[in-house]
Amino acid sequence: MYATERIYLTGDKKRVVPEGDPKAAFLFASPGDEIRDDAVKQFKLKVGEQVSETAPGRATPEPAKPDLSDADREELEALAEQIEEDRAAAAEDRKASEAAAVKASEDRAVAEKAAAEAAADLAKIEKAKKQPASDKARKPGPDKAKPPGGTKGADVDEKAGG
Repeated sequence: MYATERIYLTGDKKRVVPEGDPKAAFLFASPGDEIRDDAVKQFKLKVGEQVSETAPGRATPEPAKPDLSDADREELEALAEQIEEDRAAAAEDRKASEAAAVKASEDRAVAEKAAAEAAADLAKIEKAKKQPASDKARKPGPDKAKPPGGTKGADVDEKAGG
């Protein structure tokens, strides 16, 4: 248990009294002092009033600010300003990197699409090369072209009919 207030013993040390009591003779505990359980029972201390099960929070003193010279203060301010500039530059670099990554991703997608189209065209060409000659469309060659004056059979018919 911990004292929550100043507690005093009477002159005969048989009882405890609060601070300011005329019978207070000896300081028994100050706020935050640990009190053994047997003393709590012996003096019938009241939990929640005179004692607590946990140590009361004590105010932590603020750390003393160092006494800086004007030159030191200016140097610290310059460093703080440089830190802020570096943070801003890093943020800009991060944005530029993200934009470059997006652009690279878009360019990659365009290149992959072009490569897929080229592969499909190449597959069509390879397929056409592998087709047998009978499957290819036949075009009359120069030796099979019709003569400008008609066909031989037509000349024969004219002679026979005339």
